[in-house]
Amino acid sequence: MLYWLIRSVGALPALLPLRMLYPLSTALSWFTGVLFGYRRMVVEQNLRNAFPQFSTAQLQSAVKQFYMHFTDTLVETYAMLAMRKDRLPRRIRVKNPELLSRYHAEGKSVIAVGGHFGNWEWLGTALPLLSPYPVLAAYRPLSNPSIDRLMREIRSIHGTCLLPDTQIYRAMRSSTEPVLTYLIADQSPLPENARWLPFLNQETPVFMGPEKMARACNAVVVFLAMRRIQRGYYEVEVLPVTENPLGEDDLVITKRHLELLENEIQSMPSAWLWSHKRWKHRKPE
Repeated sequence: MLYWLIRSVGALPALLPLRMLYPLSTALSWFTGVLFGYRRMVVEQNLRNAFPQFSTAQLQSAVKQFYMHFTDTLVETYAMLAMRKDRLPRRIRVKNPELLSRYHAEGKSVIAVGGHFGNWEWLGTALPLLSPYPVLAAYRPLSNPSIDRLMREIRSIHGTCLLPDTQIYRAMRSSTEPVLTYLIADQSPLPENARWLPFLNQETPVFMGPEKMARACNAVVVFLAMRRIQRGYYEVEVLPVTENPLGEDDLVITKRHLELLENEIQSMPSAWLWSHKRWKHRKPE
């Protein structure tokens, strides 16, 4: 019952054109960031640590812009429940699609690394429509079964194959055709399973999954830079990380895609998920 209630509440507004939903998002951003202060302390502290040069006015402006982007992302994600299949590719333009086409023609599998930047939900959902590859995506089940069911439905609506973290490596290795594996690589791993690198002015634990999978499968690694053009429209640039993972030194692949993400965040701070407790762990002594 909870699933159908949540789905109905999301699907009814989704029938409206997106331009009519953005005033709702503007109101939601005020309720979320000001009235309820959803993770406000986390957002402010993360931004303060990442951009120590910000004045108080700049910091508060960045916080306000973050909540606006955050609620836009929520509204856009729910809109997919009623969005026609041909609409999403019109809203996400790949700047250099020829790169993925070349890798596919050469029979190479690709690991596409992204972050919680832009509208990562739209990107993961739209990749089967934007590339010549069948798409695998790592998925971590949510604690609430109803919300988990809804998000799995949204994320797989255009053919993305969702797999738990523990299964995606095996699926990539056993595929009889080249595949594109989409990995969100800016989550917070347990300290004992992580390597530590500088990121956004802080020592940060990082996942080694993309690098390990690239070596094991001899897969090309790219970073997907998703940039917002205006509300409801994005551009994605495919940035090469390595075409020869077996020839790279330890940590080189991880440092490269982390640096590319950091560059995107610095160019548009509001578009990253600052409410995520990215630095909840401290580096072991």
